[in-house]
Amino acid sequence: MADLARWTTLGPVAPTVSAFPDGTPALRLSANTTLRSPEVDVPVGAQALAIRARSGSGAALTVVAEPADGTAPVTLGVLEPDAAGAARAVPVAAVAGRRVRLVLDPSTPLGGLVDVGEVGPFSAPLAGWTMSPGAALREAGTPPALLVRGDPVRIRSPRTALPAGVRRLLVRASGTGTVRVSAGAGAVRVVLGPAPVDISVPAPAGAAVLLVDADPAGRALRLRDMGRYVVAVRLGGLSVRRTGRLVTVRGGLGSAGAGLAVRIAGATGAAAARRAGTDGRFVLRGRVPRGVPAALVVTGDRTRIGLTRPLPGPTR
Repeated sequence: MADLARWTTLGPVAPTVSAFPDGTPALRLSANTTLRSPEVDVPVGAQALAIRARSGSGAALTVVAEPADGTAPVTLGVLEPDAAGAARAVPVAAVAGRRVRLVLDPSTPLGGLVDVGEVGPFSAPLAGWTMSPGAALREAGTPPALLVRGDPVRIRSPRTALPAGVRRLLVRASGTGTVRVSAGAGAVRVVLGPAPVDISVPAPAGAAVLLVDADPAGRALRLRDMGRYVVAVRLGGLSVRRTGRLVTVRGGLGSAGAGLAVRIAGATGAAAARRAGTDGRFVLRGRVPRGVPAALVVTGDRTRIGLTRPLPGPTR
């Protein structure tokens, strides 16, 4: 796919050899010369095709798939290359599993140029999900991200049975534009800024379809943790022992509560607050002043919902 030397051209001016600022070889198209690929097999399940093109003159690049069986061409998308030559994606689900020729048809102002550097690979950033309209690319990182550049994309998960205890579904987003998330029990729309944000929505009972509408407002945004579960922490085996004003609290949060901060609200003492162990168990000890109500507080995090439980016993 990346070997543009085997592509054919149609237009009044033959392409010339060029390069991107980082040294990536490219073909320079002028006078709206069109590029046409050899036949290529689009993998079954493919969702996106990466295309790296560059233009400083406000060009557009229409990407068309011509099926080898002679059926009608399919317009995959229209890209607007930037001066940096950033990779962009077009959706290919409409021709997945078919043999096609790819056509890159530029439209430039008078005297405008387009450099085409890389075409491919095909990818399935979220196998089993759908992206329509638009497409996203998978970007390496920890965790990996979905990169949405230029045009909006709608991403829909398959219908999935939710484990017990899941209360919300989470998506982490950063970049420009807006992201709207819903799962059938209420939607949340966020305007993005410089810092990454967690967007969580209520999870319906039983099963859910996560729907994410990402609009980078012509620039770029990144999505991570797509549909990550946010679970409610469960408290088990709670025991409270009082000796005068000294309160000892034991309990367990299960493995889902491992490492969470646990404390006796209203109590003093170094052992009145600590973190649950790797098995979720904890032991707390603290002194509760006369007249102060005590409560067990489990502080949640971005994927675990904490709780507060009043503790029985005298406060006078």
